[in-house]
Amino acid sequence: MSLITPIAALLGTELRASLRLNIRLAAIYGVAGLGVLGAIGFGFAALHRVIAQAQGPLYADLILGVSLLVFAGILIGIAQYMSYRARKRAALTRALMAAPIAAGALLQKPKVGIGALAMIVALGALAGRTFGK
Repeated sequence: MSLITPIAALLGTELRASLRLNIRLAAIYGVAGLGVLGAIGFGFAALHRVIAQAQGPLYADLILGVSLLVFAGILIGIAQYMSYRARKRAALTRALMAAPIAAGALLQKPKVGIGALAMIVALGALAGRTFGK
């Protein structure tokens, strides 16, 4: 029996225990999430009753519907802005990773290399000012 066999058995045991724990935690969070959704539903029902007593049931439906629509639009706008920022940051990272490779390739040709290197530095500074905001 080699030294690897008990280590592999211990690793398997730890992995199973970790997986069981994660499954139990996911189930608990799922049940808690259902409770929160139920509470939100009761909250909206109570809000509908309050608005219906003051304005009537049709206006209560319209007010809640439009409010939820505006809230969803705001959340979509926030998600699109976050996605835009992530894409911009990824483009800056790719540009910063490609610059040393391009500089190394250009410096192999001495006559063209210095001018091209200066242009890469200028473009890098411009990209940093543009993407870094």
